[in-house]
Amino acid sequence: MNSTVRSGRSLALALCIVAALAAGAGLFLLLRGRGAGPGGGDGKLGERLAELRANPDDPALREEVVRLAGRSGAPPIPEEARARLAEGRRLFAAAQTIEDAARAVDEFEAAVRAAPWWAEAHRDLGLALETAQRHEEALAALRLFLASGPAEGDGRAVREDIGRIEAVLRRAAAPDPAQASAVACELAVPTLIADYWVYVDGRIVDAPPHEGVGGFTMIEMHKGAGAVCMDDKGVAVRIDAGGRLTNVRDDVRDRVYAKRVVRLAPGVHRFEMLLLNTGGFPLQISSREIELTAAGPAEVRLDLPAGYSCWPAASAIAALPREDWQAQLERVQANLKGSISGLAADPVARALAEALARLRLTPPERPVIRVDLPADRGGARELDARQVRSLLRYLRNEYQLYEGLVSAPADAPAEYRNAMARLAPLLRAHNARLAELDELDAILTKAAAEDAAAE
Repeated sequence: MNSTVRSGRSLALALCIVAALAAGAGLFLLLRGRGAGPGGGDGKLGERLAELRANPDDPALREEVVRLAGRSGAPPIPEEARARLAEGRRLFAAAQTIEDAARAVDEFEAAVRAAPWWAEAHRDLGLALETAQRHEEALAALRLFLASGPAEGDGRAVREDIGRIEAVLRRAAAPDPAQASAVACELAVPTLIADYWVYVDGRIVDAPPHEGVGGFTMIEMHKGAGAVCMDDKGVAVRIDAGGRLTNVRDDVRDRVYAKRVVRLAPGVHRFEMLLLNTGGFPLQISSREIELTAAGPAEVRLDLPAGYSCWPAASAIAALPREDWQAQLERVQANLKGSISGLAADPVARALAEALARLRLTPPERPVIRVDLPADRGGARELDARQVRSLLRYLRNEYQLYEGLVSAPADAPAEYRNAMARLAPLLRAHNARLAELDELDAILTKAAAEDAAAE
């Protein structure tokens, strides 16, 4: 009996000692955690956070902070970081342009500064950076997320994101295999018109302004008989109705054609010269498809576009006859309906609208835009700001309506005035849709200015 009591007392004493030791260890760990820095965490994490605050641009240190937080438990997330992350997600979800994505990036970066161990903020930052076309930075942010040791599903999704971005960078850096076997040929284009564009396979290779060209005055002949180009000595060049230069005066031969060497892969290529027509549809193009081989041809010579005209088209101004008010209303309604449906169906307008939608999300790498025009309007090709402006003028001439169309004279009946008031918002909305395409010109003009500044 005494032995049993002693054993029980010994067991109780041992349990008390163990409990005291455990409590002491817990207090030690708690105090150690409090000494780690803001929000707790282990001592090593606290030390690294302090070092990162002193060296915020150290990528290795930032990765170690994220890895330590994922392994030993992250400190609580400050309210400022949560608020900036929420605002970044709101902006990113609503982003329609690169500039919108950049604003979301600013918020995510603020969240990361406030909580550099927060893996979730690094992931969101990486995705926003990808949309903002900052691919190298996006990779760094997404790899920080992986350093935290995420759950398998989250990690797999981010690894797929990383693979997609790496593929984009590889394509951008890869050498063009076609250049290894490229053949050279000399491309000659007539310089009788100072403003011209040269294309190879739909890509602009030469654009205005051109130095040392022009100096001729073109005079069109009647009844499709071609044209002549004059200088201070008289007739310098004769051009037939197909745009071919049929007679060139000896002393101007060297300045009638501009020549440049292009290197292309063997195969069939499309060479084009584009001029801006002064009347009718603005883009006039001469085109030749030539098969290039190592054996030639050594030169490709282009003609002037056959449909080019240097005379502006006369504007048709139709005077509306004064009829009864009902007939006048029907005329206005038909005019408005025709312009609205015509713009909606116009393939040039649709091609420009599609190009604008792409540019709003991804700015151009060069001050040109790729458009898919109908074959009889130029086909798929690059256009610069001047060419886009010419197409916008064409669309305005075709479809823009003036406010006066829906104005009602003071002596008009009340029913007519009320009808005009109902049509006015439709007219303004139609003109606004047309004016929206002007943003294309603004984007390309800005890109051209940035290109010039970079040079």
